[in-house]
Amino acid sequence: ALAAVDALRWASGSNPHPDPSLAFGLKWPNDVVANGQKIGGVLARAVLSGGRLDGVIVGVGVNINQSRAEMDLIKRPVWPATSLRALTDDDRTFDVAAVRRRLTSQFAVELRGFFAEGFPAFRERINGLEVLMGTEVRFRVSEQEVVEGTFSGVDEEGHIVLQLPDGQTRSFPSGEIVPPAAEVPAAAAGSSSA
Repeated sequence: ALAAVDALRWASGSNPHPDPSLAFGLKWPNDVVANGQKIGGVLARAVLSGGRLDGVIVGVGVNINQSRAEMDLIKRPVWPATSLRALTDDDRTFDVAAVRRRLTSQFAVELRGFFAEGFPAFRERINGLEVLMGTEVRFRVSEQEVVEGTFSGVDEEGHIVLQLPDGQTRSFPSGEIVPPAAEVPAAAAGSSSA
C-alpha cells in the first residue's frame, strides 16, 4: 500500500512535495484512498504447501485513467471509487506503464525493507497515512461481535488498534471496519465491547 501511495504521488507530481488538492492515504487493512474516495487496493493470498507457508501472492490495483463518468458507474455507498484522471477533473491522462514501473520498483524497495526490519519499520508511515486515525469506528470482529471505539492505528504486528469507550485499548488481527450506514445484524449490534 505504501508503494501504491508513492506511485500515485509520483504520477500526480505531488511527490515529494504534496499537492494540497490531492490527499492520498490508507484505510486499514488494504484500501488506498484519495480525497475520501477509493483509488486502489491490495490483496494478498497465502500459498500453503504441506501445511506450511510457501509464499504470498500480492495483487495491487490502482485506478489511473478512468474518467469521472466511468467511476460514477461504480456504486459504492461508502468510499466512492475514483482515479487519478477523475481527481484532475479529467484534464490529464497518465502514463500507465510509467506508473506501473514506479509502483513495482517502490514495492521492491519496501519488500527489501520488510525482510530486513519487519513490519515495525513501516508502522509509523502507515499510521501517518491512515485516513481514519482518531475517528470513531465500528469494527466487526465476527458476525456476532461488533466493537465500537476510536481508531488508533496499527500496532507492531499490523493489527488494528481501537481505544474502547471504557478507556481500554484492544488490538485485532482481522475484521472489518463497518460503515455507519451499514446494517449490522441484531445479534452483533448488542456487542459493543468485550
